[in-house]
Amino acid sequence: MKNEAREDLLPFTRKKQFWFLIKDNPSLLFFANFTAAMFFIPLAFVATWLLISISTIVNSGSANALNCFYSVFCPSLCFIPATMVAGIGMAGLYGIINDLVLRDVSRYSTFWASIKKNWLQFLIYHFFLGLFLSLSISNVGIYLFVDLDPIFKLVLMVISIVLFTLFMFIKPFVLFQITLFSNSLVQIIKNSIAFSTKRFGHNLLCFVLGIIMYVLVMFLPGDLLRVAPVVIIATIWLMFTALLNYIVCIDTLETTLPREQTAEFYRKGLEED
Repeated sequence: MKNEAREDLLPFTRKKQFWFLIKDNPSLLFFANFTAAMFFIPLAFVATWLLISISTIVNSGSANALNCFYSVFCPSLCFIPATMVAGIGMAGLYGIINDLVLRDVSRYSTFWASIKKNWLQFLIYHFFLGLFLSLSISNVGIYLFVDLDPIFKLVLMVISIVLFTLFMFIKPFVLFQITLFSNSLVQIIKNSIAFSTKRFGHNLLCFVLGIIMYVLVMFLPGDLLRVAPVVIIATIWLMFTALLNYIVCIDTLETTLPREQTAEFYRKGLEED
């Protein structure tokens, strides 16, 4: 436990708090990152299955509808439960980050307590995230491999990709609100769409940072090169991006909403002004 004298050492701004928390809690954040990363293992297996299947069918030159079904549709469907499992890990990670940002103190057990408290909403949101990811991959496969009307295939592909991109883009505010508030998931999603437009640049940065390592894992040539982003994700990347997302989200609410609406968290964890 941190003593009261420590309040004099707290950062004055959310931007400074980001680096302060990383410097001050490396072991706890590493634990939270590594433990959350274990929940991403099914997602990693499914992504590997998909890449191997696509590589096999492309190299064999037999990209007919049946081969497309087995190489793209089957693994893409598995992205739904795999993404849901990953979401459970994020519930624990966000619980620790929530405590650190607002109280400058947390415990290892908070990871599991947060899962127990917020697992359902995290699970439901990641179900839709996994669903739209699955549909996006499937529709790309349909567009490339299946003999249907080109316009119809293009419309299906664009709609699914837009939905997946939207849910990824608002994800920082969704996970932040689930952790901090007790609103319904529908209301949280509505609020997240509105707030995401207020900090479009910051949210775009969070969006890019949130997917860049996974893109590298999937598309870097050679297994050896892919080891580096895998290690980074397992050790620091989930924590780094989640903490950045949380800081941006809480700063957005503090700077755009009236003080009376942010009284329960306004400047919590910061030096008093």
